[in-house]
Order: sequence, then C-alpha cells, then structure tokens
Amino acid sequence: MGKRTDLGSSWSEVLANWCLGKSPPIPEHIGWEALGTLERLWPEYIDKILSSGQKGLGAIVPAIDLGITLAVCENLVGFDEVLKRMKQDERAAFSEAFFAAKLVRIGYSPILEPYLNGKRLDALVNVQDKQVYIEIITPEQSEIMKRDYIGINDLAKRLTEQNPGTSIDVYLLAEPTSDVLDTILNFVKGVADSQYNTTLEIPDIAFLRYVPCGLQEQPSPFEPLANTSGPVLLVAGFSRKDGVISYASIHIPFTDKRAERLMSEEAGHFKPRETNLLVMDVSSIPDGFRRWTALIQCCFQPNINTRFGAVVFFARYVQIKNATVGTRWSVLRNPHAYRPLPESLLKDIMSLNDSSV
Repeated sequence: MGKRTDLGSSWSEVLANWCLGKSPPIPEHIGWEALGTLERLWPEYIDKILSSGQKGLGAIVPAIDLGITLAVCENLVGFDEVLKRMKQDERAAFSEAFFAAKLVRIGYSPILEPYLNGKRLDALVNVQDKQVYIEIITPEQSEIMKRDYIGINDLAKRLTEQNPGTSIDVYLLAEPTSDVLDTILNFVKGVADSQYNTTLEIPDIAFLRYVPCGLQEQPSPFEPLANTSGPVLLVAGFSRKDGVISYASIHIPFTDKRAERLMSEEAGHFKPRETNLLVMDVSSIPDGFRRWTALIQCCFQPNINTRFGAVVFFARYVQIKNATVGTRWSVLRNPHAYRPLPESLLKDIMSLNDSSV
C-alpha cells in the first residue's frame, strides 16, 4: 500500500522529487497532511502516482487537492459510500465529494447519499430551516450518455482497426444505433483519395473527415465543430499495429432533445414538493458554462421541470502557472420552480468562484 513517504520523507523532499523545480503555493502542513490523508484513506492512489512515472505539478497538485477534499469529507454522514464509488473510478462520485467539500467550506454540513421515499440522492443540506435535496451529475456520464457511449466506443474502435494510418473525425447527427454505425463504417470504406481532408456528409446521419496520418499540409477545420453552439462530447479511439498509428474522434452533440431527456431522468430523483437543486460538473466540456446555460435555460418552462429550483454549473481546472486547482461556478435559477432555492445558498455557492464566469 502506498505511503506518503514513498513520495518523499518530508514535504521538501516531495517538492524536490516530484515538482521539477516548481513548488505549489501550498503551506507545508497542508500539503503534507493532504498526502497523509491519501495514505490513510486511499493508499492505492499513491500507488497509481508512483506507477505512472509522471512527475510535475500536473501529477502532484491534483493529488494534494484530492487529499484535502477527502479530509474535509471523511466525517460527513454517508461519505463511506461515496469513497467506495470513487475507488471504483466512478467520476460522478469525485464530483459529489468535491461539491460536498465546497459546501463545508461555505458553512454547511451536507448529508451524503440520503434517502427520500426509497430513492437515494447525492446530498441534503438544511438552509434556513429548509431541507434542500441535491443531485450532482457529470453530463457526459449521465445514464443517457452511458447508453450512447456503448455504440460510440464501438464505432471508434472499429474505425481505427479498419482504417490503419488514418485520423477520422465523425460528428453524429443521429442516435448511435447499430444501423447508423454500420452506415458510417460502410461509407468510410468508399472514401476516395480526392476526398481526403474535406468535410463529407451522410445526410441525417453524420459529418465526417478522413485524413491520412502522414498528411504534410495542415488539416482543414472540421466544419461541424466550428459551427455548433451547444455542448459537444468526445470519444476518442487509438490504435497502433505493426508501427502504424490510427485515430478516430467521435463527436456527439448534446442537443435540446438529449438535454430534455437528461432533465427528465434527473427530475425522477426529486419529489415535486421538495426544494431541489441540480448540480452539473462541466469540467471536461469545452466552454461548458456558455453552452450548457443556453441549453438548460430552454428546459425551464411553466409546466415542465418545475421540480428544479436551480441548476448550478461548476468546472475545475489545474492552474499550472499558479500550481493550484481553480474552480468556476455559475447559477441558473428556474423562474418556474415549484419551490425556489434559498437565495442565501445560491449566493454562498457563487462566492466560491476563483475567476469570473
């Protein structure tokens, strides 16, 4: 089991061994205690750091941030179950722990994994004598996307295997059913040399671009990505066989329809007469705040999605220059909510911003 002393016998030795001459602006006692928390609660994570061979701030800063998060959350009711899911590499559990730690920072004592009428939610906080129930999701890991990812991953794998020495971009217009995937695979087989590095279209199914990996000229912009306004999620495929490298990038837009499905599924976790908050971790979605705000705003209607008092967006990012993990926050209030959120809670959340949104 990994120990913090495997990283260095002291904080100064950790910095010397792992930070490549750039020290994070973290007080010694906080950094050293964070690594101690990792050793105590999740020693396997230290093993991962050691086995990865990666050094620098990009390796050590997230580890320290995780240790700080675990230390804040470990005494919260229900955290044992969240930690178990984190160890199973469930990304949503990381988002839940991070958000819970931030709630503690602004003075709340969340209960994690609470039950409400036989259903388990992610968190519960008491605000001004009101119980606020919270669901925390990563949109690209939501149930509707998990179902889509099965087909998308298969497409990426088959494209790289069947088209060695190429880089293929696909922008889906249709749901990734088996028929749609077969149509794309068959279309790619017929791409002529004269069509390389141009955006091609399979009507109502997908846009594609087929580029040989050895292309000397700069690939042209992939037009669908430049013209889209909503969130676009990515699944990448990679293959190396006999020294030949192949790539495939499958882009799937999170359309109004998918957003409606996501909100509908999440609404099922909440009871209509409770005060409810949906939190979205959009850290891995480029320009996630702007794109998701417009998409979710359309889902708030007088008689639709009234169970949501508000939606909170947050994104985490490693600031290599400052050697810290920063966060951005945004709040979208639902004007049609059956039970609006306490304004004090939303203002407290917005106070967490490390940069303007």
